[in-house]
Amino acid sequence: MLRAVLKYLRLHHRVAWVERLNSAAGRLARDDGTAGQWMRFAWRGAPDLVGMLKGGTLLCVEVKRPSGKLRPDQELFLATVRNQGGVAFVARSVDDVKEHLG
Repeated sequence: MLRAVLKYLRLHHRVAWVERLNSAAGRLARDDGTAGQWMRFAWRGAPDLVGMLKGGTLLCVEVKRPSGKLRPDQELFLATVRNQGGVAFVARSVDDVKEHLG
């Protein structure tokens, strides 16, 4: 699902650019191979896809399976983007992208 949504967004006439935001976390390894510092690669609530519409508007898309639910931190982040003039939504299919971007 994520690949299809990303591919569609990259071809959409309103999108200037869009990229996958990896939000994994894990421990870094020390030189001797032991576990080191814990590191998060994005912030809590970060969307799967971040980009920009032509004209400069921020674009954030959280991709979920049809039965997937947003966590509270994801809901808050998407709402914050929308409240500040950005475009942010959940995509469960390419049809959801079409609905939000036309």
